[in-house]
Amino acid sequence: QASKVGTLALTEEQILAGDETFTITEGGKTAIYTSVATEKLDSILYNIDKAITDAGLDVSVSSSSTGILELTHNKYGSEHSFLASSSAPGVLSKEADVLEESSKGSDIVASINGEAAIGKGQRITGMLGNENTEGLVVDYVGDPDMDVPTDGLHVGSIWVSQGALTFQVGADV
Repeated sequence: QASKVGTLALTEEQILAGDETFTITEGGKTAIYTSVATEKLDSILYNIDKAITDAGLDVSVSSSSTGILELTHNKYGSEHSFLASSSAPGVLSKEADVLEESSKGSDIVASINGEAAIGKGQRITGMLGNENTEGLVVDYVGDPDMDVPTDGLHVGSIWVSQGALTFQVGADV
């Protein structure tokens, strides 16, 4: 998943001062939230999340136990990204109020039954020309962050069978 992690925590002094502005842009839509001096960190996170949701962005916000903010795209894959900035340098962007691009997500890399497959997000599709898996689509819903050995990892099995129903059209003869 695409993500953007601040390098500095949102400090108590910044929170108490208020007027911290957070801007997130994704898919041509923008969410902007400016904090007020009476808020706590949990309230700021809630209000940033509300601004994101109200603007229709597909991004989530969280913070570490030390107050470092993290934005994460809700979809997997290399085609999803967003921009983010903060008015305090380091909280989301290196420079104040300068939008920075998120890190890119990655597409799943896999084979199906030992045959080549193309990954897009968490979807794997058997390649054209494969003897057994051409066009077969598998959505991987396991842990996307698990450590995978360099020689791969077997994560499941599927059985695909094609059959047809026998039925009659018209009256009994």
